Amino acid sequence: MQLSLTFVTGLIAAGLALAAPAPTGSDDAMLRVPLTKRRIDLFVSDDSDLIDDDKVSIHIKKLRNKYSHTLENLALHENNEQKRAISNIPLEPQGPTASFYSGNVQFGGQTLNIDFDTGSSDVTLNKGAWKPTTNSVRTGKRFQNVYGTATNRKVVEGEVYQDSFASGNVKASKASIGLITGSDNIIDGADGLVGLAYPSISNYGSALPPLFDSLMQQNAVTNKVFGFSLGPQGSELTLGGIDSSKYSGQITYTPVTKQAYWEVDASVNGQRFSSLIDTGTTLVVAPTQQAISFFRRIGATPTQARSGDIYGVVPCNQVPKITFTYGGKQIAMEGDSSVFGRVDSSRCALSIIGADFGQQAWITGDSLLVNTYTVFDRAQNRVGFATKK
Repeated sequence: MQLSLTFVTGLIAAGLALAAPAPTGSDDAMLRVPLTKRRIDLFVSDDSDLIDDDKVSIHIKKLRNKYSHTLENLALHENNEQKRAISNIPLEPQGPTASFYSGNVQFGGQTLNIDFDTGSSDVTLNKGAWKPTTNSVRTGKRFQNVYGTATNRKVVEGEVYQDSFASGNVKASKASIGLITGSDNIIDGADGLVGLAYPSISNYGSALPPLFDSLMQQNAVTNKVFGFSLGPQGSELTLGGIDSSKYSGQITYTPVTKQAYWEVDASVNGQRFSSLIDTGTTLVVAPTQQAISFFRRIGATPTQARSGDIYGVVPCNQVPKITFTYGGKQIAMEGDSSVFGRVDSSRCALSIIGADFGQQAWITGDSLLVNTYTVFDRAQNRVGFATKK
């Protein structure tokens, strides 16, 4: 799947409206960087849509790990304690990496292929992917995350630097960069990860802001917003503005309820829940009991996988209509996005899975987001949804 990342530069008029029809910047005001989305491996083979429970379990473990250590950072932030860069989490990430959107940007003048994730906040680069230079500043800050069990332990650790960020005309100095120095990397198939969530879940502390915060503080982007249009073709991330060519009608906004993740109130088929909008997650993951309640509400059969996670199983030829609502805007899970694979020759699993993460919000990933244009607005702390063209 080919995508492009659009950085909106200072040439766009400062009065860019965040409601459709919004003006689209001229070609001179935008830089498009080709991106690719890696397919997550959840199936028994590359040419099959039959679900492999073990691979799904690996994906959920990785997701649980991400949210576990960022929730710990949030708790420290809320208690007004100095944030630690060390957390110990009894989880075991392994196997294929979950899907993220990636493109080439520069840190310290070096071009890297980076994954973009609204469910985390930090820039973290794999060991050897980036080489500090004489212009790189060592901050003295270290980070360490320990995953796994006593018999299968994985450690992601490293040092935080500051150096320049650049992509086209969008440039910033002193971007906070976590460089892994241990033997275990954070991601496979790319050079590193850029988180786009709030600073309160960062591993690095308030003195070392996340990348988008640095761009805002240094006026490197015209507007404190970014937008995603995801899908099989023409997908795009826009930093510093929105792309009105990607949607029609008005953008419907709903306020962020907690400035950590992009968390907003929502409902699905009449069932209310708190939604974490996460471009770094393939599926929609709900707390187990809420998922079971939802599956029964729509006539799906709650089915426990070997891992203990809960699938919503339906006949493949009778998939129920699933409609999410944000601030009054209805977003239907259309076509293939409503199921992620088959459990046997005639039954399919919905793209909503039940799994517990120590909090009661639903992690709302690409299975829903491919059906909408999504705007993340840091200026007014809100998320917007519009009909994709």
